[in-house]
Amino acid sequence: MMEAMRRLPLIMVLFCLALPLSAGVEQSLGLWGNKVEPVDGKIGVLSDDGTHAALVRGMLSQPYSLTWVETYVAEENRPSFTTVYGEMLASLLPQTGFVLGAESEEGAFVTVPVRLSDGRYLTLSFHDDLLVALTL
Repeated sequence: MMEAMRRLPLIMVLFCLALPLSAGVEQSLGLWGNKVEPVDGKIGVLSDDGTHAALVRGMLSQPYSLTWVETYVAEENRPSFTTVYGEMLASLLPQTGFVLGAESEEGAFVTVPVRLSDGRYLTLSFHDDLLVALTL
């Protein structure tokens, strides 16, 4: 019993020294108000905040049709776009359960990565808010 009483102050000192260390770990993990971003291993940080997020949500939730092409694809690109992507989009759209990655901008082009509900990944490329290319 006496030996336990002698160890108590040592245990209390070690406990007090550990408190600032644990606070530093919590702060570095974002537990004190810092925003922790959700991440997908393939598309990176998930985000609904991009300037094209509403556009992408609208285009992916509609069935592929002539109206879809006229709404989302530049007029000069429509013939080649429908030839290259028409069958793929007809089988792919509409989508319901998808998440968007953070947009990236390179020059005049904006790219938006998307994880579809079936686990496939889609990348949409825009120029002047119109779709110019996609990869699946």
